[in-house]
Amino acid sequence: MPDALKINAINCFYGNVQVLRDLSIDLRKGEVLCLLGRNGAGKTTTLKAVMGLVKVRGGSIMLGDTDLARLAPHEVPKAGVAYVPQGRRLFSDLTVAENIEIGLMARGKGRAVRDEVLDLFPVLRQRLGQRSGTLSGGEQQMLAMARALCIEPAILLLDEPTEGLMPAMIARIRETVAELRRRGVSTILVEQRVDAVLPVADRVAFIENGRNRRTLDVEELRADPDAIHRYVGVG
Repeated sequence: MPDALKINAINCFYGNVQVLRDLSIDLRKGEVLCLLGRNGAGKTTTLKAVMGLVKVRGGSIMLGDTDLARLAPHEVPKAGVAYVPQGRRLFSDLTVAENIEIGLMARGKGRAVRDEVLDLFPVLRQRLGQRSGTLSGGEQQMLAMARALCIEPAILLLDEPTEGLMPAMIARIRETVAELRRRGVSTILVEQRVDAVLPVADRVAFIENGRNRRTLDVEELRADPDAIHRYVGVG
């Protein structure tokens, strides 16, 4: 299966502190790849590097023939990469409809895309006039995902989308990721909760000290559960 995104030996720093060290990851077309690792391992930095929010020193991030590492941050969504950061980052004083409209503007999408996105999250249709800051945590996560999907991305980056959510809402987010996979969207998912990942991921990459230590198919991981303990520290 061809790669949708190829991260090749990138190095990233915060000031003088190196966070990513020759990190390489390949995301296949139409798959869900989960990044697992301890806090501070470099998972979120990897997503920020793809989005141009952290400068890449050396290496490349290839989306087809385009090296995303050479693009300005505002150009990366236009190339077809959507990002849902940890904490959602909604415009809390704006309505649900206004947040979605901002998402549509990124690539000049219109009503057809808006309707398609709202079909994925029917509850948001009932909340269009509501200020996003007054939504429940689960509804805010849905809105953050909906806004990202307004660019019709080829690649979706999700940073801890189930954090703080009730089990029923976690299941709903998982269903959405699975539906996007069926539609051909390739997803990198950062999670701390192993139980939230295994039902939806195709492969898991273990990030440790800024490196990709090992990438396993989910079936391999189920056969070797000790890998989770070795790299993440949970059983």
